[in-house]
Amino acid sequence: MWETSEPLPAMGPRLLCLLLVSVLSTCRSAEDQLDVFINFVNVTIWPRERVESGTDVRLECRTGIVVMQGHSPSVGRPAPKRRQYVLLKNDEEVNSSESEADQQTFSIPRARVADSGNYHCRVKAHGRSKSSAEQQLTVQGLQTPTLVLDTYSTVEGKEVLANCSAPLEHGTFFFSFYENSKEVKRLRSATGTAAAKLTPRYGLQKWLYCRYTVILWSDSVLSNPSNNVTLDVYELFVTPSISVWPANDVVEGDRFAISCTIKTHQQNPFLILTQEAENVVAVGKGTVEFNVTANTTHSGVYTCKANMNDVEKHANTTMSVAELFSKPVLSVHPPEVFENESFAVTCYSSNVTPHRIQRGDLQYSLYRDGRVVSRSDTYSATAAPALNGRYGCKARAGNIWKESTEFVLKAKELVSQPLIKAVGEVILHRAFEIQCSSARGHLPVHYILMKGRTPVRNVTVNEPNYRATFMVSVHNVSEIRSFACQAENNGPSSRVLGRRLNASVIVPVSTPELKVPPDIVEGNNLTLVCRIDSGSPPVTFEWYLQGSKMPLSTNTVEARSSKLLQESPAWDLRDFQPLYAEHQVKKVKMEDAGDYYCRALNDAGDATSSFVNVKVELAHWKKGLIAAFCLLLVAAIVIGAIVWFKNKRGRRHMATELSVKPSSPKSDDSLTASLAYDTEVYNAHKDAEPQCDGTEGRATNGMRDSMASFPANGSNRSSCSSPATV
Repeated sequence: MWETSEPLPAMGPRLLCLLLVSVLSTCRSAEDQLDVFINFVNVTIWPRERVESGTDVRLECRTGIVVMQGHSPSVGRPAPKRRQYVLLKNDEEVNSSESEADQQTFSIPRARVADSGNYHCRVKAHGRSKSSAEQQLTVQGLQTPTLVLDTYSTVEGKEVLANCSAPLEHGTFFFSFYENSKEVKRLRSATGTAAAKLTPRYGLQKWLYCRYTVILWSDSVLSNPSNNVTLDVYELFVTPSISVWPANDVVEGDRFAISCTIKTHQQNPFLILTQEAENVVAVGKGTVEFNVTANTTHSGVYTCKANMNDVEKHANTTMSVAELFSKPVLSVHPPEVFENESFAVTCYSSNVTPHRIQRGDLQYSLYRDGRVVSRSDTYSATAAPALNGRYGCKARAGNIWKESTEFVLKAKELVSQPLIKAVGEVILHRAFEIQCSSARGHLPVHYILMKGRTPVRNVTVNEPNYRATFMVSVHNVSEIRSFACQAENNGPSSRVLGRRLNASVIVPVSTPELKVPPDIVEGNNLTLVCRIDSGSPPVTFEWYLQGSKMPLSTNTVEARSSKLLQESPAWDLRDFQPLYAEHQVKKVKMEDAGDYYCRALNDAGDATSSFVNVKVELAHWKKGLIAAFCLLLVAAIVIGAIVWFKNKRGRRHMATELSVKPSSPKSDDSLTASLAYDTEVYNAHKDAEPQCDGTEGRATNGMRDSMASFPANGSNRSSCSSPATV
């Protein structure tokens, strides 16, 4: 139930302002808390997507926005007022605006071809954004350009300013200017106007026009040609004239002249006379002339060029000079020659002009490195290093002389005596490499490996700094001296044999033999001798005890020696070879006994001996001590036996004398049998337990029919005596 309240007192202006700000803040906060969903965005092109140039085009962007409250749309709540519309062309922003409405229109007044493209609209509202699909706008038709000249009559060489314009168009342009349908200038412009400076040449009337191309995003559009403009071009000066004297039948040695002239009422232009366009032979004004004694190098096209105010004109003529005689040709026979072989050099000019000279009028000279070697057309010699060089010849008739092309003669070197060497170590029965090479000799060189007088194999070397290589093996030391190299590079006549191969042959070690003394006594020195029957020194000997990985001793023998053992062992040394080594065990002990072996090594490999068993005998003093101990032990045993035997006989004698003697019975005493304590009978049964049959007064000693009866003493005690044997 609503209650009425008293009227509020009147509020001042300051209080009203504070209340208004609070209300606005509350509204804005409520709006900021809205959850907005952009339902759709689309764009429409009016009046249509394909229009003619100059049409007013409108692009209409529409959107639908839904306000969410919780998980459902807020019915009746207005959409946020702030929304931004952005128009994009080919993904580039071209326009934007803010609006409270659900649609926004962008206008393109009098659209041109440059406005063609793909358009789409993007809407942003309350932190959300959404774009429409693209729509393509095509504008057809370009404005026809207009060409205007700053003058319509000029002289050759003077610039004319041409202006081509299409002011209604916009975008990026390429303007082209044409003279009689030929493009003479192209310019790039950011506006619909371009100005070009043209320099027309003299000739008939010039028809000029222009056209332009608009560059689109993915295409280009060419305009129609502009209006045609007629330009009159007047000649600045007349073309120069060129003349030759004599006009024909010019032969080497004749004088000839070429002149270039120009006649004009204006200032005389600058004249240049050239041969083959690049070789300037005369320059001047008005008239220039080239007068010279002819030779074949003067043949060619001559050009007379006249130049004034950057205007150039020219006239051409062709000059032909006949040969008085042809260029001589140098010939060397044979073209390739080895040292000590004969060769010949000739010089010959094949053609002469018969109505001017005879062949006999030609004079020849031959030279080597600029020095004359013959004043005729032939030179012969025997090839040698001193005659190597650049050969040439000259032919002369009157004051005309010609030189041949030079020929470089270098006699091929005969192969020198080959050198032979072994690569690496030469080991008996193993393959090794032999190299053959020569210090000099023209390639290719054919090498043959000789063994004695027999060729083994051959190799041809075709490149410098290469050697012929052969793989061979030797089976005895002296065989190494049978190898030699033979080389040739110009057939059998150039064959040369080198020296014999001189190399050391390494003989692998033979199986070593380990020798030890036959009788080894503890405390003496043990000498282990390891020897081999063959093997190239240095040889390293190693001694091992079976089960040990490390050698007991190592000894290297650098060379063979005739030294024999200094000690005098008890075995035969007649089969002992000089190449041996020894290892000595000082003061041998019993634990030094075992299986020994030795190993021999050299650069060719190693070999191991068989096992030799070494037994160590006791020292002599130990043997004596043991013998004395044994004698004492035997003596002790004998003495003990004698004593025991005597004691045994004494016991038997005493036992014989003992007997059972009756005694006067006493009252209440029992009969007792007493035996000697140390008799044999006692000793034999001293360990036996007394046996009782449970009958009072009876004792049994285990022997048949031997029994003694003892009277009862009337007591309750029963007694059992020790058994005895009589």
